Amino acid sequence: MQNVPSQPAASAERRFRLVLWLWMLAAIPMYYAVMRAVPPGAPTAGPTLLYVLLPLSVVTAVLSISIRKLVARSKPRDAFILGLALCEAAALFGMVAWFVTGSPHSCYCLGAGAAGMLLHFPRAAQSAANPE
Repeated sequence: MQNVPSQPAASAERRFRLVLWLWMLAAIPMYYAVMRAVPPGAPTAGPTLLYVLLPLSVVTAVLSISIRKLVARSKPRDAFILGLALCEAAALFGMVAWFVTGSPHSCYCLGAGAAGMLLHFPRAAQSAANPE
């Protein structure tokens, strides 16, 4: 017999996931505001770092989906948090690229992180019984 969570427990888990997702998603526009408010220090001439961090942020955001599905079989809540953290890391690569290179293209890393974060939206079917 399958262990079905009670209705209040499933509702509490859904609220937890939704609040966590909203707070992590709200951090990305704050990163953008910081990038616009604080000028980068002595930008480097070559955007090599940007050429490394931009694809890395896209790969990190895409891998967050795969890793989340892989870990979700054993620990659904940990998998959800791990997926969000990887998308947040993709956005943080944009902050690093901005402060080191000063390139306006570093905002694309923020976009990759936000897109990955949107893919992790906690749907109603993602209860403790069905993490996928």
